Amino acid sequence: MHRNVKSISTQNTEDLSKSLISFCNASSPFEKFGLKELRNYQWPTKGKSVDLLISDYNSKFIISGDNNYEKNVALKRLIQVKYQNGELNNRSISEWIIGKWGGIKTISKNLDEYIYAVERKELPQNLSGVASYSKLFSMFYPDEFAIFDARVAVSLNIIQLLSAEKSAVFFPYLSGRNKWTGDQENKRGFSSISHFKRDSINTTSKKTWEFIPKYRVYAFYNNILLNIAEANKWHLMDIEMLLFSQAEKLVQKIHNDKRFSFVDWSSLPNQPDYL
Repeated sequence: MHRNVKSISTQNTEDLSKSLISFCNASSPFEKFGLKELRNYQWPTKGKSVDLLISDYNSKFIISGDNNYEKNVALKRLIQVKYQNGELNNRSISEWIIGKWGGIKTISKNLDEYIYAVERKELPQNLSGVASYSKLFSMFYPDEFAIFDARVAVSLNIIQLLSAEKSAVFFPYLSGRNKWTGDQENKRGFSSISHFKRDSINTTSKKTWEFIPKYRVYAFYNNILLNIAEANKWHLMDIEMLLFSQAEKLVQKIHNDKRFSFVDWSSLPNQPDYL
């Protein structure tokens, strides 16, 4: 079933889809990426493992898997089933998903609104808070919704900048703390580079960019990923986890691309953490 993504022109939507499919397939210029890289997925990157986090929440909850990717898939399936069976306290598990597993230090004052929206599958018409509420949607309905956060937004734009397609769709950057993808407070990272911001990207790249109304961003993103997943018989959560996990490497790739040698890269660290 192809879902409605008509807020953006057909050509730009199709080119975005082609770019993402190339990325997932590890096709040129993304040979070092692709869904095969999920075996190296790492989350959480610091602190307690996902096993210990879920055990702290409820010692009777057990997940299995040989690596972080498999354990996070098992976690989503566990929460999905228990949520559908009414076995969870929706507020306490939501606080755990956002704060403990998601690593967001401050729980939004709008949490009850997010829970209400998730229970009814009604997407909030606001980009603010999307990194929190999309985590809830993706945990409770992992085959229908994907997480959208600061790292994912950066990945989506870089993938399109590097791809061979002529048009693209700009995803607004979110507040983050990562020194590679974006740390707005300290003006570090990719999302702080003026060449790649909304106001200049149409003139600093050779593509024709369209811009999504903020209230439509999450729905548009989610629909694109759903359509790609269904067409290629992929799992929605796999595409989302790939976008998340490869963000820093994508920043390094575009930094090394000769087409962007004119860019002032001074806001990036000297060496990537993952080398």
